[in-house]
Amino acid sequence: MAADVSLDAATESSLRTFTCSGSGGDFTARVMPLPAEHGGAGTWQIVAGSGLLANLRGQGTWTSTRLSGRLDDPATITFRSTWEGVADFDVSPPTIAFPSSSARKLKHPIGAYSLRVVIALSDAGGGPFSYLLQVVDPRKPSNALVYKPGQTTTGAVSSTSRIRPPKRTRVLQLRITASDAVGNQAAFTKTLRLR
Repeated sequence: MAADVSLDAATESSLRTFTCSGSGGDFTARVMPLPAEHGGAGTWQIVAGSGLLANLRGQGTWTSTRLSGRLDDPATITFRSTWEGVADFDVSPPTIAFPSSSARKLKHPIGAYSLRVVIALSDAGGGPFSYLLQVVDPRKPSNALVYKPGQTTTGAVSSTSRIRPPKRTRVLQLRITASDAVGNQAAFTKTLRLR
């Protein structure tokens, strides 16, 4: 049995609690976009649980087919939704480390640097991991000098970028956010001084 416990009109998403007969618990998933549920596709992510399902997490995609009812009267609609993805009893976010990072000033063009960053991601369940690396001037954090999303199965990431920070910038922030296969997330920030 499933019931929506909250709706977010801005993201067209719902938090939906599923009660599994005989499981001794329930779980809550974020489902979006809701308009596609009557015939379309979207994503799901398990964000909470209780009882024996307290540590259940997961994420994936769904496809839905409308079985009956009128589109102008949503209360009459019945539909079948098929979910695919990954779920596991894992609430631990990945750990993030920067084994090395360096910024080497270039002769040309003036004011440019070669930035090299090595990232290590780990998790009890192993990979794969999705990540986003951003390099920002702390005085203007909304303007990323580097914006690199990616994925790794090993947890090892090496990135080299050419950047040209503002003239008076002496410190950069390296920001990484990462998530594991079931959607657990972590974030880490490191400061890098320019010479």
